[in-house]
Amino acid sequence: MSTQLDGPYDLSFDSLERALPRRRIGVYAIGHIDPAGTFRVQRVGRDERDVQERLRGFIGSGNKFKYTLTGTAYEAFEIECELFHKLKPPSNITHPDRPRGSGWKCRH
Repeated sequence: MSTQLDGPYDLSFDSLERALPRRRIGVYAIGHIDPAGTFRVQRVGRDERDVQERLRGFIGSGNKFKYTLTGTAYEAFEIECELFHKLKPPSNITHPDRPRGSGWKCRH
């Protein structure tokens, strides 16, 4: 499983339209570029229907985003969990949620 994220891109309506197709499952990271030029993650998340639409809700909360598209909701959950445990983003207070009734378990 690859957690390679594309980006960073500006977190703006125009950038979202250019970088991401609509109605696709995906995982994202929101953050900023520090003075040394490193992308600093503040939040990770996923959307099981339309990751572009989910990111629209965060415009103004960070100035950059990265993303990866996935083929299934389960794959998005797995990648989000991996990023959550690996990066420990400060804006994610709780573990990524599991869809009700899914029985999915975090392996990280």
